[in-house]
Amino acid sequence: MNPQIFDNLCSGLSVSQNQPSTASFERINSRLFLFFLTLFIGSLIFWMKTFQHQLPAITDVFLNIYPSRVFNIDQYRQGVIPFWNSWIGCGIPQMASWQSSCFYPPFWIWNLLGTPDSLCIIGILHSCVACVGFYLWMRSQKISFLPAFLGSLSFSGSALFVFCWAHPPNIATLTWIPWIFWSIDQALKKNNTAARMLPALFLSLQILGGYPIFILYTWLILSFWFLSQKPSRQNCRWVAIQFLLALGLTSLQWMPFCEFFTYCGRGGWWKEFPYFDKPSEYLNLLNPSLLGIPGSNNYQGTTTNFVFNPYFGVISFFIVVWSWLSLFVKRSSGNLFWKITSLVLLLWMAGSTIFIFKVIPDKMLEMLEPSKAVSLFIFATATAAATQFHSWLAQSRKSLAFYGLTVLSLLWFFDILTVPFQIIHPIPNLFQQTAMSEKASQIEQIVRDKRILSLTQENQLAFTGADRLEKSVEEPASYFLSNSNGAWKISSADYYLSVWIKNAQNIQLYCNKGFPYRGDLLDVAGVRLFMLPQKISSSKYQIIGKWKNDFLMLNQQASENLRWVDNSVNYPDVPSILNILAQPHSGWRKKVYLEKNSMGTYVALAPSGQTIRVTSTENYQRSNGNRISLKAVFTKPGYVIFNDSYAPGWHAWVDGNPRPVFRADGLFMAVPLSENGLHQIDFRYEPTSFRLGLFLTMLSLCFFLFAAAPKGTNEKSFF
Repeated sequence: MNPQIFDNLCSGLSVSQNQPSTASFERINSRLFLFFLTLFIGSLIFWMKTFQHQLPAITDVFLNIYPSRVFNIDQYRQGVIPFWNSWIGCGIPQMASWQSSCFYPPFWIWNLLGTPDSLCIIGILHSCVACVGFYLWMRSQKISFLPAFLGSLSFSGSALFVFCWAHPPNIATLTWIPWIFWSIDQALKKNNTAARMLPALFLSLQILGGYPIFILYTWLILSFWFLSQKPSRQNCRWVAIQFLLALGLTSLQWMPFCEFFTYCGRGGWWKEFPYFDKPSEYLNLLNPSLLGIPGSNNYQGTTTNFVFNPYFGVISFFIVVWSWLSLFVKRSSGNLFWKITSLVLLLWMAGSTIFIFKVIPDKMLEMLEPSKAVSLFIFATATAAATQFHSWLAQSRKSLAFYGLTVLSLLWFFDILTVPFQIIHPIPNLFQQTAMSEKASQIEQIVRDKRILSLTQENQLAFTGADRLEKSVEEPASYFLSNSNGAWKISSADYYLSVWIKNAQNIQLYCNKGFPYRGDLLDVAGVRLFMLPQKISSSKYQIIGKWKNDFLMLNQQASENLRWVDNSVNYPDVPSILNILAQPHSGWRKKVYLEKNSMGTYVALAPSGQTIRVTSTENYQRSNGNRISLKAVFTKPGYVIFNDSYAPGWHAWVDGNPRPVFRADGLFMAVPLSENGLHQIDFRYEPTSFRLGLFLTMLSLCFFLFAAAPKGTNEKSFF
């Protein structure tokens, strides 16, 4: 059916009797709006109550997200900024990670109150904020309240948003998209200081949310939309200032992230992420679970992309498809930008599988991650759907089509309301169960200040159906894998030993690609306890028990977190050192392997530019993840080795005097001691990028407050 014919029907189909007047039209719409709003608030309350002491059965929640929240809360309770997470992979930067959102204001609820159990509740509250923001955005575009509200539901109730209830950085970044567009639109229309300063605020909140690829697409589409408004030169200057001001206000977050990103990329395994390259994946536009339970073993789409589900309502999708078809029939300038943008983004998400994008180099496509454009695709399509629906309603005030559109709005609303029931499966928060906590306490006593390695033959958190979700995540090894150790305060060396080895390559690369493992690398990394589904044949690993399907094996030869050696051997690069340590009898207890390049210079971090006051410490002390100290008597010169990951931001002092930090054993850190006797060695993680970022943030905050201050009636605006 030609879309123009339908539009003509909306405007021309009329009868002599039972025609709704303008007053009855407004009355029906207002009542429908209040009805929808009441049910929507009720559904949010229902889901908030559902997620008390429960978590969604999604792998990342257990392996990363929940433990990361626990870690942040613990650090803030100690009065410490969570710079460094010592529990994961021999230590990684926490604040600099795009997953931490350490400075995002709404997450201070967690940090101050210590309630990680409210993970999904805070996500649901973000859906409310996003819904309000999108509604304001639609109203600013002169969309009537009913289609504006339905459009806001398509955005904030989409499958992407619901999945992101359990992904704090994602939802924190998504939430502010409509607020950013709304605030800039308001600033273009209102020439006052308050309106002109709002964009910097919302842009800053999105940056602090911490998911950079969503930010990239927001700013990209925002720029195109802004230019489509034909702004004046003054407005262009003002927008540029807003962007720069937002970057300045958030420097303390993004500058450490950029530094981290320069030496710790994602690795080769990320190649499967960037595209929706299976045609079947677009069936999710018709139903969020049409390809199977997202994240399960039987899911027919790309597993790594299941969180970025493009579903935003089947009714709204067909409305948008209709608007796309109308592009080839008639020109609709009021909705043209969002029609074209949504269609282009839909094609873009397929990446290089669409022939017109094959001209873009693969490496650039990987960096741009086309599948993550789904965030702005949903925003653009929800905007286009609401605008088109508003047009139909306006044309149908004196026609039978009005009643049809009313029924359509009911289907639209209830369709969105059912999305969480289809894709979210709450299960008890097993991190808070007594039995798991007791077992974690026993393991912590065995591991002490050293590390645990837990591996599985397959991902035990990959659930296989709603009836087996809870059973599948009860396997004990699932709660001691990779990042999950942070919830128990147990150091790990899972999957990756360090942030430095070829980004995040699997530990098996240096474990002879599987078991049995007889090399020294895990000994050097301080792995004291193994939790594995099979025995290790080497005699140096002692079986001390079994927990369900996993063997617990003790390694008495594991390195201390801080140790001393009196000799060193120079090698030209990391791979040659790791190849030595991957073999037995490398002599690591008596010597340290250092890197010396062709110029004869050691690979080392520059010493701090200042001395520190030596505070008394008893032998070995680690007060928090950012600091560690050792006080001991050394019989002769040598090296003190610290087996946390070598990374920019670490500094070392000997008796309060700064010393360079050498890269030791390919992955870790060493400080030279030039003379024997009693010495205290201090390691501190204090990234210069954060100090510089904090200075720029404070400077920008002063500028922001000055510019936002009310001006006298006779004074000109700062801009």
